[in-house]
This record gives sequence, structure tokens and C-alpha cells, in this order.
Amino acid sequence: MKNRKNKITNLLKIGVLLFGISVLLWNCEEEEINNFKTPTNSKTPFETIPFKSVLEQEEFNEIAKVSKTEKYFKESFNNPKGIFSKSSSRKKSFEVIKKFVKKIKKENYTSYTFLIKRDKNIYQNSVFENLVVEKKNNKIKAFIIKYEPSLEYLHSKNLPFSGKLSVQKIDYDPSFLSKMQRECGWIETYTRRNCTVHGYNGVNIPGCNNYGKDSFVYSASYVCSDSGGGGTSFGSGGSSTGGGGGSKGGGSTTSPVYPCEDPIHGCDKMPWKQLANQLEITDQTQIDWVNDSANLLQVNALFNFGEANQWSNSVIAISQQIVSGLSNTNNLNLSFEENLAVKNKATEIFDIIAKNNFTNIDQFSLADQKTIAKNSLFIGLLPSVSSIIGNYWPKNAEQWAVIGDLFVQFLPELALGFIPGSSIVDVIKGLDKGDAVGVAFGIAGVIADVFGGTILGGLTKAVKIGKKVFTSFKLTYKFVTVVGKGLKAGLKVSLEGTTVILKKSGNEIARIANNVMTFNYSGFGGKIITNPNKTTTVIGRFDDLINPPGVKTIKDSSLYKYGENSGGINILDAPTGTWSIQLNMDWLNDAIQRGDIIRVVSNPLDNRNLFRLDSFGNITNQLTPFGMEVNRLNLAGYTFNPSTFEFIP
Repeated sequence: MKNRKNKITNLLKIGVLLFGISVLLWNCEEEEINNFKTPTNSKTPFETIPFKSVLEQEEFNEIAKVSKTEKYFKESFNNPKGIFSKSSSRKKSFEVIKKFVKKIKKENYTSYTFLIKRDKNIYQNSVFENLVVEKKNNKIKAFIIKYEPSLEYLHSKNLPFSGKLSVQKIDYDPSFLSKMQRECGWIETYTRRNCTVHGYNGVNIPGCNNYGKDSFVYSASYVCSDSGGGGTSFGSGGSSTGGGGGSKGGGSTTSPVYPCEDPIHGCDKMPWKQLANQLEITDQTQIDWVNDSANLLQVNALFNFGEANQWSNSVIAISQQIVSGLSNTNNLNLSFEENLAVKNKATEIFDIIAKNNFTNIDQFSLADQKTIAKNSLFIGLLPSVSSIIGNYWPKNAEQWAVIGDLFVQFLPELALGFIPGSSIVDVIKGLDKGDAVGVAFGIAGVIADVFGGTILGGLTKAVKIGKKVFTSFKLTYKFVTVVGKGLKAGLKVSLEGTTVILKKSGNEIARIANNVMTFNYSGFGGKIITNPNKTTTVIGRFDDLINPPGVKTIKDSSLYKYGENSGGINILDAPTGTWSIQLNMDWLNDAIQRGDIIRVVSNPLDNRNLFRLDSFGNITNQLTPFGMEVNRLNLAGYTFNPSTFEFIP
């Protein structure tokens, strides 16, 4: 009996031992890392391809269709606002980021991995998510992997992914994410080795800490889709130069798509991100340009230049013009020659910066500073100059002079000194029609010649001034002759959005918007609003003592023409000593013949305006010039409309 008890006890001990071993082995499998290494001559199964290219692949379209995930790709590709716009009915799903896709192709296995984001949240604490769609032995499925990197991984240049990994299946019907359904399997995560240099593949750069090592490191984990928010933790792994995978027999294989494509440094520490922050870039075209790997050398050059100069205002301004210019070189508003000129001038700046070893710009030679200033101004001014090509290009020296006078108006805002408008006109007025490159470079040259390297301190403002000049010229083009006269008469121009305001001694005289001039008349009838398609002929007392000021205030502004002036104001402006009744009537008859709008600025119903007064202030029977004009209109069948202050035929 005792022996039997001992046998039972021993069997129980063995059973417990075997059970313990089995549990230990099971736990090891849960966290097992596959350390196999494929031959170096194997073709790599990993490929990074642009989003657009993926949409053209037949196998991908098959996988997307069967997994019913194609709507995600179509929406993220066709809707620039993503699926979280107001028109979208899905508010709790996710958006596929349409940049790069990681594809893995092995025997009987293909997977595509996409970076995704939920709502409009920015990636925080280095956590990110990928959508994986795969075809394995003709079985298709889709799931989301959530990565929560460990500190060890974030601070390392050599380790494969380590941290928490969670898997969530995609519910194929409807489009929302499904409730958790338990499904377990192996996931191998391959990570390309990086270098200490931001964004570079370290194994190909001599001198890099990873030079000559295997291209990829990987880790594997057994994960269940009902693991909740905690996920499965795993760490250290093996390495691979290509091929391989599938060691767990039927598992999934992916290569994480990281935010900003940098698993080590993260978005915020990437040079392009720091450059965008320092330059305060908000324009999406410019953000895309600095984030484009094709522009890595230029971005790094600008970043290093900014760091060397402690991001001084002048260096920020130079970089802003370069980024703005180069990011818009595919702008259809610029010609091929104009885009090429921008690239060439930017290249000259990069060459000068490199020649001076990215040192402080104050240590550059005066010639180099002047060239940088001139080229930066050119890049900044060119779009504004190009905008007037065609209908708004100056047709004569008088119109070019208006551009010169506008520069005189605005350049004092730089507080750097005075530049005569005639100098600008002398440089640009003889250029061929439509030569925006020549005009922009000519203006940039004049400004750089006058101010030298000091213009770098006001570079951004100088570019804004150029934009104001050409925008004002374009907006006032219909009135360019009278505006030119007004500027010479002492009027000042200010720009408020798409409205040009002309002032004198700080008081508004007139404003121009949508090809309509509104003259700020304070007397009878109030403001004069012109018709863009007709001449507005103004009649009234020259000096209106009853309802001042009279026609004289229009003449003093110079914002008129004598005769036909479509869209503008026409007043009788006979040279001193040449006025006659015949001259006056001929002028008015021309207005009647053209069908002008006849606007009065003196009350035609007040006889004191129509008839002369004697020395005692009594009305006589002698008509004033204004009385003669009113009489002529009455004879021509016109009647006065007191609500519009116009004579109507």
C-alpha cells in the first residue's frame, strides 16, 4: 500500500513537472522571437511604393475589394479633407494617409500596410496605427495594428520594434470597426535599420553606425485580436537582408509605416518638421514640399543654415522665399521659363550657403549677401509680377511710372531709406511685353543696389510690398491713368484685401473695388459710385457755396478725365482762361451722345445754383454755367431723379 502511495505521489510529481514545462513552453511561444536569417542573395520581399501606384496594382484591388476596404482607399484618395469632413457620415472610423505604402511579397503571401489616423488627432507619445490588408494562400483579411513603442526602441538605432502591439479586425459590414472577436496568430514586424542621420537608410551610408549591417531587423509576437488596449509586449529580435518570413506557418508579416517615416526621431524632431515650425509654414503645398524626400538635401541645407544663424529673422525670410518659390514651381500660373528661373536663383543661394559652410550670414562677403538678397527678392516678387501678364501688363511709360510711384508709396514701410520710383521705371519700362522674369529681377536688383545687405532685415516686408504694388496696380488698372495723376497730386494708396483706398492727409478720397470707383463726395448727393461700363459725367457748381464743396474737390483729387472715361469720372477741365459757353456745351453734348450717366453734385432745384446772384445776394435772370448745363439737359428731354441725383433721359 505504501509503495502504491509512493508510485501515485511520484506520478503526480511527474505530471506537475510536465504540466509546468508545458505551461512554460506555451508562455515562451507567446513571446517567442524568431532569430532565423535568410541568405544574403535572396531577393528582398520588402517594397515601399507611393500610394497612387498601389491603386494601380491588380492584386491590391482584388484584396481591397474582397476585404471590402476599398472605400477607405477611395475616400482618402479622392477627398482631400478625408472622411472626417462635415459631409462624411462616418465620424468614428479612420483615415488612410495617402503617402507611402509598405508592400511585402513572398510565396503565397502578399500584404499592404498603410499608416492611418483617427479623427484629426496628431500622433502622441509615439503611438501610431497601421491598416494591413493581406492575401495568404488565397485567403484575404484586413486588420489594424496599434504600435506603442518602448523607450528602449525609441532611443535605439539598432533594435527591431519593441513595445506593445494590439490587433483589431476590420468589420467588413458595415464600415465601422468590429467588436472584438478572438482570433490569434503570429505577426512578424520588420523594421529597416536607420542611421543617426535623420531619415536615411543607415546600411548604405559609409560612416553610419549601421553601415554594412543587415537591411532589416525583425521581431515576432503571438497576438490575439481580443487583447484589448494593453496589447502584447515583445522586444529584441533577429535580422534579415531579405526573403524569409512566414516562420510561424500562416502568420502575418508587416513592415510598420511610421509617422514621418522616421521610427527613431519622430515627427517633431525631423528637420522638415522643425523647418516648417521655424518658418511657421501653414500652406499645405509648402508642407508637402518640405516633407518630400526628393527635397531632402535642400531641406537639410536650410535647416543647417537656420541652426547656424540661430534662426535670425533674415535667415527665416530667405528660407521662406525659397520654400515658397520651390514648392510652387509646378504652379500653372507660372510659365516653364519662370519656374526654371526660380530654381536657378534658389540653386545660386544654396551654392553660396554651402561655399560658406553654412556659417553665420553676417560673415558672408557683401557680394554674397547682395546676391542672396537679390535672388530671394526675385523669387518672392516673381509671382506678383507674373500675375499682371496679359490684360494688366503696362502698355506705356506712363503706366510703368505708376508702378514706380506705387513702390515709392510703399517702400518707406521698410524704414531703410528712400528709393526713387524713377530708378525702377528706368530698369523695367523697356522690357518686352510679358517678361516677368526680367521685370522681377530688375526690381529686385534696384532694391538690392540701394539697400545692399541691409535689405535682408526687411526681406519679407519687401516681398509683401511688391505684392501690394502689383496687386494695387492690377486692381486699379481700369483707372491707372487717373490713379497715376492722383499719386502725383499727393494721394496715398493703401490696400485692404481687394480694395484700393486713396487718401489725402489721412482722409479717404476714393476707393476702388471690383472695377468700380466710389468717390467720397461730401456735398449734395453724397458718394459718387461709377458704372464700370459707362462714363460718369459730373456737373455742378465749381465752388458750391450752398452745398459745398462742388466740382472743385474732384479736380483737386485728379481722379478724373476730361472727356470719355469708361468706368470713371468725367468733368469739364478747361485750361484757365479758355472756358467758353460753346466749349462747355460741346463737352456736355458729347456726354449726351455717348449716353453717359449724368450725376449732379449741386442741387438743380435750387435757383441759387442755376442763376447768378447780384451783389446783394438776389437772384438774377443770368444763368450760371451749371444753369446752362441743366437747361441743355432739359431741352434734350432729361429729367432729374432726386433719389439717384442723376439726370435721366
